[in-house]
Amino acid sequence: MTLRWTDIWYGTDAAKPAAGVAGRLAYATDTKILYRDTGIAWVEIVRGETATRLASLAEKSHASLTGVLTDQHHSKVHGIADHDASAKAIIDISLDTAALTPVIGAWTDLLTVSRTIAEARKVSIHAGFVFYNGATAQNLQCRILVNGTQDGLSWRAVLLDVNRYGCLETHRLVSLAAGTHTIKIQYNVSHSGTIYDRDLSVLWVE
Repeated sequence: MTLRWTDIWYGTDAAKPAAGVAGRLAYATDTKILYRDTGIAWVEIVRGETATRLASLAEKSHASLTGVLTDQHHSKVHGIADHDASAKAIIDISLDTAALTPVIGAWTDLLTVSRTIAEARKVSIHAGFVFYNGATAQNLQCRILVNGTQDGLSWRAVLLDVNRYGCLETHRLVSLAAGTHTIKIQYNVSHSGTIYDRDLSVLWVE
């Protein structure tokens, strides 16, 4: 049929006429339902409240949102601290490239990373440094300390010949509980020389 505006009846739902004219339309202004007359019964086509509901979902200014706190707004800037409990991973990197004259004959801190985590995590640690040896061959050692305790499997040592550059690296994967943790790389050299590039990278994995 050719639909004309005059073919749509409107009024309250209870007041709509009895069905019996196939193709006729009726709009109930109180229930916001559009019906079609099958000739036998009124059949619901669509509810006008759909449009109303969609309109209510349109983005509002933050000031108009009831029960939504400032830190829950979608425009909030999130930092590492906001994600400690649920982030997939956090990485801390400490590095230095300045030449360093080493302490001889003692385990000495080289770099340190500290972090407080809100839940248990797997932690991947990689550390190392470049060393230039002088006129005497020497033992060059490094290790990782986790909360002041040596991780035995992280200990590395090499015999470095005279007038040579050497790179000593170590890495470990450990499990840490919630709390504050301090991770260090230490070195121990038997003779004089120079430490150059060194780094400590700690990946805190969920």
